[in-house]
Amino acid sequence: GVIKVTMFIFDKFHDGSIVHIIDGKKYHEGGHFGMDLFSKNLDVYIPINGFITYMDYGSTYGNSIVIENFSGTERWRLAHLEGFSKNLWLYDEVEAGEYAGKIGRTGDVSGAHLHVSLEYKIGGKWLFANPESRLKLENV
Repeated sequence: GVIKVTMFIFDKFHDGSIVHIIDGKKYHEGGHFGMDLFSKNLDVYIPINGFITYMDYGSTYGNSIVIENFSGTERWRLAHLEGFSKNLWLYDEVEAGEYAGKIGRTGDVSGAHLHVSLEYKIGGKWLFANPESRLKLENV
């Protein structure tokens, strides 16, 4: 299914040709391998059917969840969450559209947002892809 919410894209997937300077600090100098989104509806949902391979706090991504599809060829990261759904646990099987948590400002951020990244396993290596190609984003 498609979950329709108004999202604001404030940083897209790009190589190192774009550098953002916020409060005098450079961000994404080497590239931004995901998308940064914000919505007034702060709820975040699981993007694919699969299982949770990572669910923890890290200094860069803050509270983040990584979901891998069942064939092991695709994985998504949802980062900077305020917290996690009480119904999710590491290695759980999850379905697309399941509640993951709320947009937050954890980790290395300048403000509340959701960082979404997508990777495909090609030739045994995980390679980043533009998540916008798979997200159903609509102007409303």
